[in-house]
Formats: sequence, C-alpha cells, structure tokens
Amino acid sequence: MEMSRFQIEEIIGQDKHGVVYRASDSESARTVALRRFLPFGQDGGGLEKEEVIAFEIATKRLADVSHAALRSVIFGSADPIDGIPYLVTEWVDGMSLSEILAGDTLDPALIIDVLRIALEVSIVLSHILGEEAVWVETDVQSIIIGTRESGRGFTFWISPFKWLGGEFHSRKLSSIVDLGEELAGWKRKVVSDQAGYGLGGWMKWLKKNPDVRLTEALEMLAASTGNEPPPAEADLVERATNPKKSVPKHASPTKALAFTAAIAVLVISTAIFYLHKTAKAPVIIAKYSEQKRSPATNEPGSASGSATSPAPKALTPAERASARAEELKIELSKAPVITSPPPTPASGKIYAPGDKKLFTNIKSGTPMKLGGVLRRVKLSSTGKSIYLFLEDSTDPEKLAGVVHKSNFKGDFRNEAFIPMVGKKLVLTGTCFKEPGGRILTKIVDVKQIQVVPE
Repeated sequence: MEMSRFQIEEIIGQDKHGVVYRASDSESARTVALRRFLPFGQDGGGLEKEEVIAFEIATKRLADVSHAALRSVIFGSADPIDGIPYLVTEWVDGMSLSEILAGDTLDPALIIDVLRIALEVSIVLSHILGEEAVWVETDVQSIIIGTRESGRGFTFWISPFKWLGGEFHSRKLSSIVDLGEELAGWKRKVVSDQAGYGLGGWMKWLKKNPDVRLTEALEMLAASTGNEPPPAEADLVERATNPKKSVPKHASPTKALAFTAAIAVLVISTAIFYLHKTAKAPVIIAKYSEQKRSPATNEPGSASGSATSPAPKALTPAERASARAEELKIELSKAPVITSPPPTPASGKIYAPGDKKLFTNIKSGTPMKLGGVLRRVKLSSTGKSIYLFLEDSTDPEKLAGVVHKSNFKGDFRNEAFIPMVGKKLVLTGTCFKEPGGRILTKIVDVKQIQVVPE
C-alpha cells in the first residue's frame, strides 16, 4: 500500500519536526490527517528498509486501538523515495486547545478531565507498545477539542517521537505535570494542596513520585480531586482494543496481550533504532537491552555503562510494598489524627443539609437520603448539572442535591424544578463527591424526588 492512497488537500501545520496535511483517503473517502515527520531531525534522513517494515507492523497493531480521546491510527509507512515516515490518523473537526485558551487558563474541573484522559489513553497504548509511558503528545497545540457535530471532546495524538524512542523525558509523568501547570497557569508558582479542587496536591505528589505506574497516578488523581475511582486497567484496555482482533482460543487474553506487547516493543525499540546506521542520525537507542525500562523504576537503563556493568538491582514486591508503606506512614503523620472511626450513615435515615460530616469519609455511590425545604435551584456554568439547595445558603459545607444532564431520567430544565421551591422534599439517591469537597445527593430519576405533603 503506497502513499498514493492518500490525496493531499492542504497543509495544516509545519515546524522543524515535520508537516501535517489534511488529506482524503481514497479507500474510505474520508478526510484524514497525514503527518510526515523527521525522526532523526532535519538533517537525519529517513528510515531504512528494515525500519520501514518494523514501523508498518507496529502501526497495524496501533490501528486496533479505538478510544474516543485518541485520534485513531489508520496507516503508517515511509516515502519510498526519501524514507521519511508518515502516520495517517483520523481527522477530528475542531480547534486546538491553545487556540481556545488564547493565553488564558482552563477551569480546574476541565484540567482534571484533560489529565485523566491523557493517562487513560496512555495506559491503553502502553499495553500495545509493551512499555509504560505517557505516549500521547501533551503540547496544548496538539490537543484538539472536537466540534459539537464531531461528538468528540479532548482528543490526543500518539506521539511518533515518543513512540520511536527519541523523547525519553517527555515519556515520563513529568510531561503530565507540565501540561497541568500550563493549563492552570501555575508554572513557577507556589500553590496549595487544595488548589484546583485538590489538583495542586496531586501534582505535588506526582513530582515527588515521578516513577509510579500510570494506573496509580490515575487512581490518585481521582482520590485527590474527590472524583469516583477510575475503571480497572483491564477494563480500559478491553474497551479500547478492537474486539475483532483475533486471539487463539487456547490462549488467555492476558497471555495474548503480553505476547503482542512483547513483539511490539521488540519491533519498535530494537529494530527501528538499533538497525539505523546512518551517520547523521543521533544514537537514540544503543541497544534494547540497555534502554529497557525497569518495571520497578520506570527509568531508562544506562546506555553509557559497559557490557560487563552489573544491572541495577530490581526491588522485590515485598521491598516495594515496604517502601510504599514508609511513604504512607510519613504522609499519614502529617494528616489530622482520627481518634474514632467515621460515622456511618444509617440505612433509611433522612439527613439534613448540615450533616455533611457524616459523609466526609464515605465512598461515592453510597445510598443516601437528603431532606429539607427546597430553597434554590441553580444551573451549573457548564449547563450540565442542576443543583438543588435545601437551605438558603449555597455553602459547600452543606449537603445538596444534584442532577446530571448525561444520565437524568426526567425534564432537565431549571423550569421543571422551580415549582418545587418552598416545598419539603426527600431526595433518594447516592453520595456524589465533586472536586473541591462538595458532597451531594446524586439523583438520576425524577421518581427519586419526593414532595412531602404538608
């Protein structure tokens, strides 16, 4: 399959790393983004024959990944004339995040979403590429927000430079921190742990623990910002992996995935750069065995050591658990001492707006009932939530009700709730914790709102 399959329409962007075209796929008649990039710099030349084969095999595996926040890979190869590789991905109508911000900052709740999505996509790609890393591009110019018609939110590109091994530093979780600080306007500033609904504390934690696994970073992001726990790692991978991908019946999904990952990392990390022999190309990977990341540290191995140098000792699971326990001990020593177990909401009890303390240590999703006179109805700034305040005050220390447009079975309009103002209600729902500490009773069905007769 040759590049002639894709008809170039116009140049979208160009820099020292390469050029991006808007193109048409003659096979599907769809608009695509064709990205021709320079893996070894402007004077480094293209890929050799063996490298092109390895690159094509890897792109076929990546084409099996389907995630709403990833601009799916369609095809990848190299120009037969100069060997310059190109990657074809789906086209998403929208604007770059940098254009939308225009030098301004982003709402903390949206920043949390951006970082969460980047981590989720990277977890999936890590399974395909066989190595834990932040595989998406985190430059604000490369993050596209889809139009309403596209039905897409934040979308990311897989970075060919990270993927091919040329940007080791940007593979690390520090690139996620850099993105968050840029979006929040926190670069070179001192922020509190509570800043951005708890985002400040999470970033500080990540800076101190730059080598944690992606799943741990994702789980801690949810915990720090008061959001619900993320899906299990296996679920994320299963949802994003092409269900049509053939897996031998006698092989378990885990083994099949491990086999694919092992082949992919061998193809990418060893073949492409170990085979590259041009004098102009920088030595990015001296040898796969020297640059292989340790699961315990997630750090690149030393490429400068001799062949006889002993490899750094990997921590055993017990040693890692012990080290983590010591970290937690230090963290807990700084936290307020709880001398008694937190109260547990009694089944069937109807709580008042002032009973927030009873739910502070209760997990989201716990059934709860909230009662009181409806005093105020408020539509959120995003238009996606409606708050039901059972007190005159909108103090975040007071329990309140909430309905979300995405899953509410009923009339989602302020006008539908206004007639209830002044009436005594009982809201039967579940505990929902918003970023920033507000605890709410989440209502998903109008039938869960009961008007108490006077």
